[in-house]
Amino acid sequence: VAFANAEVFLLLDEDASFAEDKHTFFFSDPDPPILIAHAGGELDGRVGQNSREALDRNYAKGHRYFEVDFCWTSDNRLVLIHDWQMSFTGLFEDAKELPSLERFESMKMKHGMTQMSLESLFLWLSEHNDAYIITDVKERNSPALKIIAKKAGSLQKRFIPQIYDPSEFESARRFGFKKVIFTLYRSPLPDDEVIQFATSNNLFAVTMPVRRAFPFSLLQDLNRKDVPVYVHTINKIEVFKYLHRKGVHGIYTDKILPKDLRR
Repeated sequence: VAFANAEVFLLLDEDASFAEDKHTFFFSDPDPPILIAHAGGELDGRVGQNSREALDRNYAKGHRYFEVDFCWTSDNRLVLIHDWQMSFTGLFEDAKELPSLERFESMKMKHGMTQMSLESLFLWLSEHNDAYIITDVKERNSPALKIIAKKAGSLQKRFIPQIYDPSEFESARRFGFKKVIFTLYRSPLPDDEVIQFATSNNLFAVTMPVRRAFPFSLLQDLNRKDVPVYVHTINKIEVFKYLHRKGVHGIYTDKILPKDLRR
């Protein structure tokens, strides 16, 4: 990722027209949106928290679409956390073995943050009726989407699942999800097969790591097919504007806020 970001900045340095960029962006989110807050967005300089406070703060700052990470507890319940290794030990006190839901909810999160389960996320959505969740389920994605669909009720329309393989698309639709994102960060699928899948199905978007966006051929082919493309994770407005000119519709970001798009 560092190498890819360096590559972006080298390209920016070579782009003589960059200083004259006159793109205009709007505060209100289109559909699909321009910005998706990664793991709930940054809070007090910390990223990847998936916490209630991160969602609250970034909602207050204008975000309406939030990517959040889900993992399974020891008793097969869904909670918001990136992983049970580094994230778990970095975010929680006394983080040792894989917890049950009850144990997870009773643990103390560092920096005064509040952890979230699927059920508490439902409550948060009911209190923020114009917010949307993009799912990133680290294991057993289809079973997780089935549970979300079963339990969400009327809130299901506020979830946009990410799938990691074309084989997951039909089950996501069968569970009732109308909008589906194909994310490429785990996918070995060659570009021609990505394009074939994206154009044969009514995807909400395709999203990819910044390294996969180069040398822009896949991005441009998807653009020609009117498939919105996102890149992650971008935290410099100058990099976003450069990628936007190359055809990127939007980004997953920790730090960029809707107000920054006016700059």
